[in-house]
Amino acid sequence: MKRALNANILYGIFDSANMHRWNDHLRTVDLTELDKQAHKAAIVWILGKYEETEGGASLNWAEMIEHSLFSFIQRIAMTDLKPQVFHRIAAERMDEVNRYVLGYFDENIPDADPGFRKRLESYFVSEKSSKEDAVIRAAH
Repeated sequence: MKRALNANILYGIFDSANMHRWNDHLRTVDLTELDKQAHKAAIVWILGKYEETEGGASLNWAEMIEHSLFSFIQRIAMTDLKPQVFHRIAAERMDEVNRYVLGYFDENIPDADPGFRKRLESYFVSEKSSKEDAVIRAAH
């Protein structure tokens, strides 16, 4: 049985600990892509808990975690681009960005669970209009 999280995807996540964040300013702290994504995940958890307790929302935590991971995979594949450049390219050529990221994923994690791969592809082409995606956007 294939697993969604296997050694190859874990190596990709650990490699992100060596990917430095683009910043045009003096860096007083050496932040990596993994730092950025961990910070974002913590904020997703705080905002999600707030939405549940104060707003009465019912959130699908498994979906929120998986969508956060999908976003992370995208940033791992595209991390050599400054965020402003990435967002401009994504706005103009999102289909090509998605194909590139899926190709990167397939090349680097060839034995991924097919269901996980299908959900990753579906996430990239979705409108990202769920409550869970709104929380993730707010955390960003």
